[in-house]
Amino acid sequence: MTVPPDGRRARRVLLALLAGLAVVLGGAWYFSRPDPVTVDAGDCLKSISSQSVKVVDCGSAEARYAVLGLVEDRSEVDAEAVQTVCRQWPEANADFWRDRWGDKGVVVCLKAK
Repeated sequence: MTVPPDGRRARRVLLALLAGLAVVLGGAWYFSRPDPVTVDAGDCLKSISSQSVKVVDCGSAEARYAVLGLVEDRSEVDAEAVQTVCRQWPEANADFWRDRWGDKGVVVCLKAK
């Protein structure tokens, strides 16, 4: 067995470390993505956050928001203006945005109960 010169060996070790780091960072990104939006108009939500949406029965005391509708193909910045992005539902007083697979996503227009 031949031992490569120190310069080649150092490059191989560095490349292996960089490849391992890329795998770890890619896995962290993949598993930290929010779940896809799984709500429809008429659903009720217990809570909303950037990572979690909990659908509950609308008759439940836990129901805090009613889903009025969804607006597709919007940016996160669009979601900051509830009255603009959710204008087809004038009673909307809250919303949240969820990324689909890029910089555009869906705005869920809500009414606090």
